[in-house]
Amino acid sequence: KFDTDQQRRAEGYCSALQELGLQNFERIYNCGDAEEGKETLLELWMQESHPTGLVIGQHSMAEGVIAMLTQLKVKIP
Repeated sequence: KFDTDQQRRAEGYCSALQELGLQNFERIYNCGDAEEGKETLLELWMQESHPTGLVIGQHSMAEGVIAMLTQLKVKIP
């Protein structure tokens, strides 16, 4: 479950996309720490269509996602 800050961040992100006329193709996942970030990224990467972009709202999740992308040898700009 999202806490208040996470909920506002996700709502703001979706609102900004709509204001720019962009479709929101994102699925929002709620992870808590680096390990959950790794696991979630791996689940996404196992799907046929890989994500083309990620928005991560917490440093701990970002650490896990970056670590998993590095293990998968995905270049991060």
